[in-house]
Amino acid sequence: MTSRLSSHPGFPLDLEREIFECAASTHGNAVSLSLVLVSHRVRVWIEPFLYSYVQFRRGSWNRIDSFIQTLHSRRSTFPNTQRNEPTFLAKHVKSLLMPSAFVSRVQSLELLQSCTGVENLALWARYTDNETMSALTQLPNLKVLSLWGCMVGPFLAAGGGQTLTHFDVGCYLLTPDDCVKMPQVTHLAYNFYSEQWNSFSEFTKALEQVLEAMPQLQVLMLIMEEPSPEFARPTKFEDPRVVIMQDVWWPGEWDNLGESGSRKMDIWKRVEDIILTRKTTS
Repeated sequence: MTSRLSSHPGFPLDLEREIFECAASTHGNAVSLSLVLVSHRVRVWIEPFLYSYVQFRRGSWNRIDSFIQTLHSRRSTFPNTQRNEPTFLAKHVKSLLMPSAFVSRVQSLELLQSCTGVENLALWARYTDNETMSALTQLPNLKVLSLWGCMVGPFLAAGGGQTLTHFDVGCYLLTPDDCVKMPQVTHLAYNFYSEQWNSFSEFTKALEQVLEAMPQLQVLMLIMEEPSPEFARPTKFEDPRVVIMQDVWWPGEWDNLGESGSRKMDIWKRVEDIILTRKTTS
């Protein structure tokens, strides 16, 4: 008796693939991890979604070592194939979030050199060596960057700001010379303490220089932890592009971005909505 079961799918392969990819892109990693167990071909289809968003959350830094160990394992398991990690990660990792100074220089460097197609990067570390800067500047698709202050100057000096459109800077205020090195940035954020400045007038003068040097800028977001009353008054800033965010802890926002690439811009959308409201009510 011939079995009625068939090894062939019930749908055309292209339609079957679209169904699985739609499920993976809609429901994130929780569902994707189950889908890869369905069959070998489904695993090949779904793996790019699993790797598109790589985030190492606070309190789970051991996962960085595990991820790198998996990287090394796959290099030997899938040599000279599309699943070989150097090619695979470069093609499919779009968001890479390393929001801690606890990421070692060797770890961050290996990830940067492997994920060269990344578009959205958060690196909160203090590595200013030439090798790290070289890796950062060799990311041709990088559009959204969150970087710790001491890394900003060397990064821009090495020519790394040319492709950026969104830049979040921690504890560092750009100079006019810095600004001309990132001609495509339309969204800029500063994350720092108001105590870094001797006076409010000194602070506003520095901001005015940035705004003047970047006519293409659409958003200038100021993220302050417990700002003094003088710094917290939005009316002090006449330029409608300037928005003060007092209810946002920037590392926390990164941690809460989720796995969907379409959600990574939520924080910027919130500020854009504030600016749009200003324009419509003025």
